[in-house]
Amino acid sequence: MSKFKARAATVAVAALAMLGSMTAVAGAATDGPSSLGTPGIYAWPASTPNYTVLQFYTKVTQDPTPGVDNGANVFWSHQFSSTTDANGAGGYIGFQTPKDAKGGRQVLFSVWGATGCQLGDSRYEPVCVNNTDGDPGAGARIFYPWVAGVKYRLSIQQASAKPGWWAAYIYDPTKNQNIRIGYLQFGGTSWGQITPEVDWVEYYNWNDPNAVCGDQLNSGAVFYPITGTNNGKKVAAVPYSSTSHSDTCTYADQSSIATGGSANIVATPQSGTAAPPTANSLTTATPSITNGSSITFNYATPVSSASSSNWIGVYKQGDTPGTQYSTDWQTASGDRGSVTFTANYGPGTYQVYYFYNDGYSVLAGPVTVTVK
Repeated sequence: MSKFKARAATVAVAALAMLGSMTAVAGAATDGPSSLGTPGIYAWPASTPNYTVLQFYTKVTQDPTPGVDNGANVFWSHQFSSTTDANGAGGYIGFQTPKDAKGGRQVLFSVWGATGCQLGDSRYEPVCVNNTDGDPGAGARIFYPWVAGVKYRLSIQQASAKPGWWAAYIYDPTKNQNIRIGYLQFGGTSWGQITPEVDWVEYYNWNDPNAVCGDQLNSGAVFYPITGTNNGKKVAAVPYSSTSHSDTCTYADQSSIATGGSANIVATPQSGTAAPPTANSLTTATPSITNGSSITFNYATPVSSASSSNWIGVYKQGDTPGTQYSTDWQTASGDRGSVTFTANYGPGTYQVYYFYNDGYSVLAGPVTVTVK
Protein backbone atom coordinates (compact mmCIF):
# COMPACT_ATOMS: atom_id res chain seq x y z
CA MET A 1 0.00 0.00 0.00
CA SER A 2 2.87 2.36 0.66
CA LYS A 3 3.62 2.54 -3.08
CA PHE A 4 0.50 4.64 -3.50
CA LYS A 5 1.96 7.20 -1.11
CA ALA A 6 5.30 7.16 -2.97
CA ARG A 7 7.11 6.62 0.34
CA ALA A 8 10.82 7.49 0.39
CA ALA A 9 13.44 6.47 2.96
CA THR A 10 13.92 10.10 3.97
CA VAL A 11 10.30 10.31 5.09
CA ALA A 12 11.03 8.12 8.12
CA VAL A 13 13.70 10.58 9.25
CA ALA A 14 11.30 13.49 8.80
CA ALA A 15 8.66 11.70 10.85
CA LEU A 16 11.10 11.18 13.72
CA ALA A 17 12.02 14.86 13.61
CA MET A 18 8.35 15.82 13.77
CA LEU A 19 7.79 13.56 16.77
CA GLY A 20 10.60 15.32 18.56
CA SER A 21 9.03 18.71 17.88
CA MET A 22 5.54 17.82 19.09
CA THR A 23 5.79 19.32 22.55
CA ALA A 24 2.85 20.19 24.79
CA VAL A 25 2.90 23.75 23.49
CA ALA A 26 2.47 22.55 19.92
CA GLY A 27 -0.44 20.44 21.06
CA ALA A 28 -1.86 23.42 22.86
CA ALA A 29 -2.75 25.06 19.58
CA THR A 30 -5.37 22.36 19.00
CA ASP A 31 -6.87 22.62 22.48
CA GLY A 32 -9.26 25.48 22.87
CA PRO A 33 -9.87 27.64 19.83
CA SER A 34 -10.98 31.11 20.83
CA SER A 35 -14.55 30.25 19.78
CA LEU A 36 -14.85 28.26 23.01
CA GLY A 37 -14.49 31.40 25.13
CA THR A 38 -11.99 32.80 27.59
CA PRO A 39 -9.98 30.17 29.47
CA GLY A 40 -10.19 30.46 33.24
CA ILE A 41 -10.24 28.74 36.62
CA TYR A 42 -12.83 29.55 39.27
CA ALA A 43 -12.84 29.17 43.07
CA TRP A 44 -16.15 29.00 44.92
CA PRO A 45 -16.54 30.15 48.55
CA ALA A 46 -18.20 27.76 50.97
CA SER A 47 -20.76 30.44 51.90
CA THR A 48 -21.73 33.97 50.89
CA PRO A 49 -22.47 36.09 53.98
CA ASN A 50 -23.18 39.81 53.91
CA TYR A 51 -20.47 42.38 54.58
CA THR A 52 -20.01 46.08 55.04
CA VAL A 53 -16.23 45.51 54.88
CA LEU A 54 -15.28 42.66 52.53
CA GLN A 55 -11.67 41.45 52.33
CA PHE A 56 -10.13 39.15 49.71
CA TYR A 57 -6.54 37.88 49.65
CA THR A 58 -4.36 36.98 46.68
CA LYS A 59 -0.76 35.85 46.38
CA VAL A 60 0.68 35.28 42.92
CA THR A 61 2.99 32.28 43.15
CA GLN A 62 4.18 32.32 39.55
CA ASP A 63 4.36 35.62 37.71
CA PRO A 64 4.20 35.06 33.94
CA THR A 65 5.82 38.45 33.32
CA PRO A 66 8.59 39.00 35.90
CA GLY A 67 10.35 42.26 35.21
CA VAL A 68 8.86 42.83 31.76
CA ASP A 69 5.55 43.27 30.01
CA ASN A 70 5.59 40.54 27.36
CA GLY A 71 1.90 40.30 26.58
CA ALA A 72 0.77 37.67 29.08
CA ASN A 73 -2.62 39.09 29.99
CA VAL A 74 -3.68 37.44 33.24
CA PHE A 75 -6.37 38.76 35.59
CA TRP A 76 -6.75 37.49 39.17
CA SER A 77 -10.09 38.73 40.44
CA HIS A 78 -12.77 38.49 43.14
CA GLN A 79 -16.41 38.98 42.20
CA PHE A 80 -19.13 40.30 44.52
CA SER A 81 -22.68 41.64 44.38
CA SER A 82 -24.79 44.23 46.16
CA THR A 83 -27.58 42.88 48.35
CA THR A 84 -29.73 45.99 48.09
CA ASP A 85 -29.35 47.44 44.60
CA ALA A 86 -32.58 47.09 42.62
CA ASN A 87 -30.58 46.81 39.40
CA GLY A 88 -28.51 43.94 40.74
CA ALA A 89 -25.22 45.86 40.87
CA GLY A 90 -22.19 43.64 41.15
CA GLY A 91 -18.56 43.85 40.26
CA TYR A 92 -15.03 42.69 40.88
CA ILE A 93 -11.71 43.69 42.40
CA GLY A 94 -8.33 42.33 41.38
CA PHE A 95 -5.07 42.90 39.57
CA GLN A 96 -3.52 42.18 36.19
CA THR A 97 -0.08 41.46 34.77
CA PRO A 98 0.52 44.27 32.20
CA LYS A 99 2.85 47.07 33.24
CA ASP A 100 2.86 50.75 32.41
CA ALA A 101 5.95 52.83 31.58
CA LYS A 102 6.70 53.35 35.29
CA GLY A 103 6.46 49.68 36.21
CA GLY A 104 3.01 49.93 37.78
CA ARG A 105 0.54 47.11 37.22
CA GLN A 106 -3.16 47.64 36.90
CA VAL A 107 -5.33 47.12 40.00
CA LEU A 108 -9.07 47.36 39.28
CA PHE A 109 -12.32 47.99 41.14
CA SER A 110 -15.29 47.83 38.76
CA VAL A 111 -19.04 47.58 39.25
CA TRP A 112 -21.81 47.01 36.70
CA GLY A 113 -24.47 49.64 37.22
CA ALA A 114 -22.28 51.97 39.30
CA THR A 115 -23.34 55.59 38.87
CA GLY A 116 -20.23 57.45 40.01
CA CYS A 117 -16.45 57.16 40.34
CA GLN A 118 -13.80 59.12 42.25
CA LEU A 119 -10.06 58.73 41.85
CA GLY A 120 -7.77 56.67 44.04
CA ASP A 121 -4.27 57.35 45.40
CA SER A 122 -2.64 60.10 43.33
CA ARG A 123 0.79 58.44 43.61
CA TYR A 124 -0.28 55.54 41.41
CA GLU A 125 -1.79 57.10 38.28
CA PRO A 126 -5.46 56.78 39.24
CA VAL A 127 -8.08 56.51 36.49
CA CYS A 128 -11.88 56.44 36.38
CA VAL A 129 -13.68 54.74 33.49
CA ASN A 130 -17.37 55.18 32.70
CA ASN A 131 -18.20 51.55 31.92
CA THR A 132 -17.59 48.02 33.11
CA ASP A 133 -16.40 45.71 30.33
CA GLY A 134 -18.30 47.90 27.87
CA ASP A 135 -21.55 47.70 29.85
CA PRO A 136 -23.13 50.49 31.93
CA GLY A 137 -21.20 51.02 35.13
CA ALA A 138 -17.94 52.50 36.32
CA GLY A 139 -14.46 51.45 37.33
CA ALA A 140 -11.56 52.86 39.34
CA ARG A 141 -7.99 51.85 38.57
CA ILE A 142 -4.49 52.48 39.79
CA PHE A 143 -1.11 51.21 38.61
CA TYR A 144 0.64 49.65 41.59
CA PRO A 145 3.94 47.68 41.37
CA TRP A 146 2.69 44.45 42.93
CA VAL A 147 5.06 41.49 42.87
CA ALA A 148 4.80 37.72 43.15
CA GLY A 149 5.26 36.08 46.54
CA VAL A 150 3.36 38.72 48.54
CA LYS A 151 -0.08 38.07 50.04
CA TYR A 152 -2.07 41.20 49.19
CA ARG A 153 -5.39 42.12 50.76
CA LEU A 154 -8.04 43.62 48.49
CA SER A 155 -10.85 45.24 50.43
CA ILE A 156 -14.16 46.95 49.68
CA GLN A 157 -15.88 48.97 52.38
CA GLN A 158 -18.50 51.61 52.92
CA ALA A 159 -16.92 55.02 52.42
CA SER A 160 -17.03 57.02 55.62
CA ALA A 161 -19.37 60.04 55.42
CA LYS A 162 -20.20 59.25 51.78
CA PRO A 163 -23.56 57.43 51.78
CA GLY A 164 -23.96 55.18 48.76
CA TRP A 165 -20.23 55.23 48.01
CA TRP A 166 -17.79 52.35 48.50
CA ALA A 167 -14.01 52.56 48.77
CA ALA A 168 -11.58 49.90 47.59
CA TYR A 169 -8.01 49.35 48.77
CA ILE A 170 -4.99 47.12 48.19
CA TYR A 171 -2.93 46.48 51.32
CA ASP A 172 0.79 45.78 50.85
CA PRO A 173 2.20 44.07 53.96
CA THR A 174 5.80 44.64 52.85
CA LYS A 175 5.25 48.40 53.14
CA ASN A 176 2.43 48.37 55.69
CA GLN A 177 0.45 50.57 53.31
CA ASN A 178 -3.25 50.53 52.50
CA ILE A 179 -3.49 52.13 49.05
CA ARG A 180 -6.84 53.42 47.84
CA ILE A 181 -7.88 52.14 44.40
CA GLY A 182 -10.83 54.53 44.21
CA TYR A 183 -14.47 55.14 45.12
CA LEU A 184 -17.58 53.87 43.33
CA GLN A 185 -21.22 54.76 43.93
CA PHE A 186 -23.66 51.83 43.86
CA GLY A 187 -26.14 49.93 46.00
CA GLY A 188 -28.41 52.83 46.90
CA THR A 189 -27.98 55.92 49.04
CA SER A 190 -28.01 53.95 52.29
CA TRP A 191 -25.04 51.74 51.29
CA GLY A 192 -26.57 48.34 51.95
CA GLN A 193 -24.22 45.35 52.00
CA ILE A 194 -22.15 43.27 49.60
CA THR A 195 -21.58 39.53 49.35
CA PRO A 196 -18.87 37.45 47.64
CA GLU A 197 -19.81 35.36 44.61
CA VAL A 198 -16.85 33.68 42.91
CA ASP A 199 -13.11 34.24 42.53
CA TRP A 200 -11.29 33.61 39.30
CA VAL A 201 -8.26 33.89 37.09
CA GLU A 202 -8.82 34.49 33.40
CA TYR A 203 -6.49 34.81 30.44
CA TYR A 204 -7.76 37.69 28.37
CA ASN A 205 -5.39 37.16 25.47
CA TRP A 206 -8.64 35.58 24.27
CA ASN A 207 -9.77 39.05 23.26
CA ASP A 208 -7.63 38.22 20.22
CA PRO A 209 -9.59 35.79 18.00
CA ASN A 210 -6.30 34.26 16.82
CA ALA A 211 -5.19 33.28 20.33
CA VAL A 212 -4.32 29.67 21.09
CA CYS A 213 -3.54 28.01 24.39
CA GLY A 214 0.19 27.81 23.72
CA ASP A 215 0.38 31.61 23.55
CA GLN A 216 -0.35 31.88 27.26
CA LEU A 217 2.54 31.76 29.73
CA ASN A 218 2.47 29.67 32.90
CA SER A 219 1.05 31.34 36.00
CA GLY A 220 -0.09 30.51 39.51
CA ALA A 221 -1.81 32.07 42.51
CA VAL A 222 -3.42 31.32 45.86
CA PHE A 223 -6.74 32.75 47.01
CA TYR A 224 -6.96 32.74 50.80
CA PRO A 225 -10.17 32.52 52.89
CA ILE A 226 -12.37 35.61 52.78
CA THR A 227 -12.68 37.84 55.86
CA GLY A 228 -14.50 40.99 56.85
CA THR A 229 -17.11 42.58 59.08
CA ASN A 230 -20.80 43.38 58.93
CA ASN A 231 -21.79 46.59 60.69
CA GLY A 232 -18.77 46.35 62.95
CA LYS A 233 -19.20 42.65 63.79
CA LYS A 234 -16.55 40.20 62.65
CA VAL A 235 -17.72 37.61 60.15
CA ALA A 236 -16.14 34.16 60.42
CA ALA A 237 -13.54 33.50 57.73
CA VAL A 238 -15.06 31.87 54.65
CA PRO A 239 -12.93 29.12 53.07
CA TYR A 240 -13.12 28.03 49.48
CA SER A 241 -14.90 24.73 49.01
CA SER A 242 -14.53 23.89 45.31
CA THR A 243 -13.02 24.93 42.00
CA SER A 244 -14.12 24.65 38.38
CA HIS A 245 -12.54 25.19 34.98
CA SER A 246 -13.67 26.66 31.69
CA ASP A 247 -13.86 24.44 28.60
CA THR A 248 -10.86 26.10 26.96
CA CYS A 249 -7.23 24.97 27.42
CA THR A 250 -8.40 22.30 29.84
CA TYR A 251 -5.12 20.40 29.72
CA ALA A 252 -3.38 23.37 31.34
CA ASP A 253 -5.72 23.85 34.32
CA GLN A 254 -4.72 22.73 37.78
CA SER A 255 -6.60 23.66 40.92
CA SER A 256 -7.06 22.36 44.44
CA ILE A 257 -8.41 23.32 47.86
CA ALA A 258 -5.73 23.27 50.55
CA THR A 259 -6.14 22.43 54.20
CA GLY A 260 -7.53 25.60 55.74
CA GLY A 261 -9.62 26.48 52.70
CA SER A 262 -7.22 28.29 50.37
CA ALA A 263 -7.68 27.76 46.63
CA ASN A 264 -4.59 26.99 44.57
CA ILE A 265 -5.03 28.17 40.99
CA VAL A 266 -2.37 27.18 38.44
CA ALA A 267 -2.26 27.18 34.64
CA THR A 268 0.65 25.57 32.80
CA PRO A 269 -0.03 25.81 29.06
CA GLN A 270 3.74 25.81 28.44
CA SER A 271 4.19 22.39 30.05
CA GLY A 272 2.26 19.30 31.00
CA THR A 273 0.28 16.88 28.86
CA ALA A 274 -2.80 17.73 26.88
CA ALA A 275 -6.09 16.04 27.70
CA PRO A 276 -6.72 13.22 25.19
CA PRO A 277 -9.02 14.04 22.27
CA THR A 278 -12.42 12.37 22.30
CA ALA A 279 -13.12 12.50 18.55
CA ASN A 280 -11.36 12.42 15.20
CA SER A 281 -10.85 15.74 13.48
CA LEU A 282 -8.97 17.33 10.59
CA THR A 283 -9.15 21.08 10.05
CA THR A 284 -7.43 23.93 8.28
CA ALA A 285 -7.90 27.66 8.68
CA THR A 286 -7.05 28.33 5.00
CA PRO A 287 -9.10 26.11 2.66
CA SER A 288 -8.40 28.42 -0.29
CA ILE A 289 -4.75 29.20 -1.14
CA THR A 290 -2.53 30.25 -4.01
CA ASN A 291 -0.27 27.74 -5.73
CA GLY A 292 3.09 27.44 -4.00
CA SER A 293 1.90 28.74 -0.62
CA SER A 294 1.83 26.80 2.65
CA ILE A 295 -1.21 25.20 4.22
CA THR A 296 -1.40 23.76 7.74
CA PHE A 297 -3.76 21.03 8.95
CA ASN A 298 -4.54 20.35 12.61
CA TYR A 299 -5.47 16.77 13.43
CA ALA A 300 -6.65 14.86 16.48
CA THR A 301 -7.77 11.34 17.32
CA PRO A 302 -8.58 9.43 20.53
CA VAL A 303 -5.66 7.57 22.11
CA SER A 304 -7.16 4.24 21.01
CA SER A 305 -6.57 5.15 17.34
CA ALA A 306 -3.33 7.11 17.75
CA SER A 307 -0.42 5.65 15.79
CA SER A 308 3.05 6.66 14.69
CA SER A 309 1.93 5.54 11.21
CA ASN A 310 -1.22 7.64 10.88
CA TRP A 311 -0.93 9.96 7.93
CA ILE A 312 -2.54 12.81 6.00
CA GLY A 313 -2.87 12.55 2.23
CA VAL A 314 -3.70 15.14 -0.42
CA TYR A 315 -5.61 13.89 -3.48
CA LYS A 316 -6.85 15.48 -6.64
CA GLN A 317 -10.62 15.73 -6.64
CA GLY A 318 -12.02 12.54 -8.14
CA ASP A 319 -9.02 10.35 -7.23
CA THR A 320 -9.66 7.42 -4.91
CA PRO A 321 -7.28 6.76 -2.00
CA GLY A 322 -5.72 3.32 -2.35
CA THR A 323 -6.39 3.29 -6.07
CA GLN A 324 -4.65 6.44 -7.29
CA TYR A 325 -1.43 7.93 -5.96
CA SER A 326 -1.67 10.79 -3.49
CA THR A 327 -0.50 14.19 -4.69
CA ASP A 328 1.28 14.73 -1.37
CA TRP A 329 1.31 13.19 2.11
CA GLN A 330 2.86 13.44 5.57
CA THR A 331 2.95 11.31 8.71
CA ALA A 332 0.55 12.47 11.46
CA SER A 333 1.92 10.84 14.61
CA GLY A 334 0.36 10.77 18.06
CA ASP A 335 -3.12 11.76 19.16
CA ARG A 336 -2.90 15.38 17.96
CA GLY A 337 -0.68 17.83 16.19
CA SER A 338 -0.29 19.73 12.94
CA VAL A 339 1.41 19.26 9.59
CA THR A 340 2.24 21.85 6.95
CA PHE A 341 2.35 21.27 3.20
CA THR A 342 3.77 23.46 0.46
CA ALA A 343 1.05 23.34 -2.17
CA ASN A 344 2.97 23.22 -5.44
CA TYR A 345 0.17 21.17 -6.94
CA GLY A 346 -1.14 23.47 -9.63
CA PRO A 347 -4.54 25.17 -9.67
CA GLY A 348 -7.48 22.92 -8.89
CA THR A 349 -9.57 21.31 -6.18
CA TYR A 350 -8.06 18.78 -3.79
CA GLN A 351 -9.38 16.44 -1.09
CA VAL A 352 -7.36 15.94 2.09
CA TYR A 353 -7.82 12.84 4.28
CA TYR A 354 -6.57 11.74 7.71
CA PHE A 355 -5.80 8.00 7.53
CA TYR A 356 -5.21 5.30 10.13
CA ASN A 357 -1.99 3.30 10.58
CA ASP A 358 -0.39 3.38 7.13
CA GLY A 359 -3.65 2.29 5.53
CA TYR A 360 -6.71 3.84 3.96
CA SER A 361 -9.23 3.70 6.80
CA VAL A 362 -10.38 7.30 7.05
CA LEU A 363 -10.17 8.89 10.50
CA ALA A 364 -11.37 12.30 9.31
CA GLY A 365 -12.03 14.18 6.10
CA PRO A 366 -12.04 14.75 3.31
CA VAL A 367 -11.37 18.46 3.68
CA THR A 368 -11.77 20.31 0.38
CA VAL A 369 -8.96 22.69 -0.55
CA THR A 370 -8.93 25.04 -3.51
CA VAL A 371 -5.56 25.98 -5.04
CA LYS A 372 -5.69 29.08 -7.23
